[in-house]
Amino acid sequence: MRLDRHFLQELQSDTCRALVGAWMVWRGDQVIARRQDMRLEDIKTILPFVTLFDVISPQVINIRLASSEQERMSDRPLKGVNVLDITAPEDREVRAQRMWRMAQQPCGGWGGFQHRLNSGLDVTVEALTLPMRPAQAEQPKQLITAMARLVGPDRHDEPQRGPVLNVSQNYRFIDVGAGLPDLA
Repeated sequence: MRLDRHFLQELQSDTCRALVGAWMVWRGDQVIARRQDMRLEDIKTILPFVTLFDVISPQVINIRLASSEQERMSDRPLKGVNVLDITAPEDREVRAQRMWRMAQQPCGGWGGFQHRLNSGLDVTVEALTLPMRPAQAEQPKQLITAMARLVGPDRHDEPQRGPVLNVSQNYRFIDVGAGLPDLA
């Protein structure tokens, strides 16, 4: 899938559309956006749903900036946490490979997943991840993600059942201009 008008029409949430719009401004005529060009005022309305990751290795993907919504739902601070530590054990390899490939290619990723609340109610979430070039070449590659609740109760008083993040079952890589990762 390519980051183009067709893809933008497939996005279901205003949150993910806002992230793409800002990211495209930040990148200008570059393949990927540079971290130093990121302006938080461009995403101030979606900032509670945005997370920034440092991709250090396939096994270490630290949360650099955690979304307040994700922290609220996880019921714990997430800054500095390896995202794989809060991913279900059976999904860790899939998440690690997806995020590592996005950082190395570079490319984006998009998908949706179901998430169960403590009440037993399910919510449907759309997630969009895009690559960011760090300020210094020796710094870890970065990914920025926006997550938006699409379907389900809008209850702000119910954290998820434990600090486990699900992975998308209908995930797709997005070509931002540098191609797609080899999936072999």
